[in-house]
Amino acid sequence: MAIKFRTLFILFIFILSIGLYSFSSAASSKTGEETLADDLFEGYSLIMMNNTTIDAANQARDYVISQGGRIAILIPPHIMLGWVSKELAAKLTGKYGIEYITNEPISTNQLNNLDEQTSAAVNFFNAASSGILSAEMVAASSSQGEPLINR
Repeated sequence: MAIKFRTLFILFIFILSIGLYSFSSAASSKTGEETLADDLFEGYSLIMMNNTTIDAANQARDYVISQGGRIAILIPPHIMLGWVSKELAAKLTGKYGIEYITNEPISTNQLNNLDEQTSAAVNFFNAASSGILSAEMVAASSSQGEPLINR
């Protein structure tokens, strides 16, 4: 009788744990790919500069990093992309040629220095900060196709 009870008890715990796992998985509507894509661009920032030289842009990048910001891409002399908190953004603006820092998509009409590189960087930032890029990453990760190598 004790063995039968123990077997039923273990079976009950096993079924309960599967049910709880299924419930928690269903409660979260995001897949691992969606969470990763969202996390990647969480707090992503566009830093606009009025610098005219690569050296000045490099100095601005070094300053942002020294203050706790993280720079992923420097497109001298006008753009940096990375992660800067709103509090830090207020501190950085006006120093080393930094005109403004935003986490929201912007219109290219707002830009003083609109060259081809700046326009491309802003378009990339807008896709990242609006969630479009995250959605495309998730869609691409779930698509099936032939291998691109070793055919």
